Amino acid sequence: MQPRSFGVIGDPIAHSLSPVIHEALYQAMALPFTYGRERVEKGSLPAFIQHLPGLGWGGFNITMPHKKDILPFLEDVEGEAAVCESVNTVRVEKGRLYGTSTDGPGFHLALQQVGFDVSGAHILILGAGGVTKALAYRLAEGGAEAITVLNRTVSKARDLADFIYGRWDVDTAYGPLDIDEMESWSEDADLVINTTALGMAGFADFPSFAFLEALNPDALVADLIYHPRPTSLLAAAQELELTTLDGLPMLINQAIYAFEFMTGLAAPKDAFLVAGNALKAHGVFQSH
Repeated sequence: MQPRSFGVIGDPIAHSLSPVIHEALYQAMALPFTYGRERVEKGSLPAFIQHLPGLGWGGFNITMPHKKDILPFLEDVEGEAAVCESVNTVRVEKGRLYGTSTDGPGFHLALQQVGFDVSGAHILILGAGGVTKALAYRLAEGGAEAITVLNRTVSKARDLADFIYGRWDVDTAYGPLDIDEMESWSEDADLVINTTALGMAGFADFPSFAFLEALNPDALVADLIYHPRPTSLLAAAQELELTTLDGLPMLINQAIYAFEFMTGLAAPKDAFLVAGNALKAHGVFQSH
């Protein structure tokens, strides 16, 4: 097989774990592939696209702040990514770019891996930025009965709720991200998802976790953050003996889907284990 190169772009990019996962998959499959990274600042995407042929990449992953800005450069975008206006994976074919999003599928699979069925579920989403729209798409498409969005900027929560309500037969609600609202909406929630930076290393934390006590014992608490591990939100949920899910399974799943989209190859059946072992060797699973 011919050597091929792939990579990831974004800003910041130095701490991206994508190279760890993709290179582990290449090694497991004995592929002569390499995976690099390029720091591309906001506004510098056109220059990167011009520079792309010189890199020789057969595809690349995209992190913030380019997931929407990449759209005008793409020949075609798969449905989910087009609707959500968010692309995290690009395949290069004969100089043309094709985009998709593996964020939603990666999260949905992570839910299935812990035995959570989205169908008929009442879901509380904390935050409305970044990847949230892609997750909401998958949750609604998966048959969620009700989705509530709470966000510090209420207008963004309303926009996301309107996006869901306008496309699916899902009960939607929105409001501010405050303790009273979180506690009120937690009473009926089967799944709580933190998509904010609250609790991430170096960021502010939740002022209180009292809202977790309003959840039913079978509820799942998910946090897209994986540093620190566990996050304070998930640690508090575990103290209440609630089932928890951090961001690493989603990270691994979306990377495996991205690998397949970019390379055109099927990932090995033990791809999740391969990626997990690589991250463990990289020190990702250590508590901080």
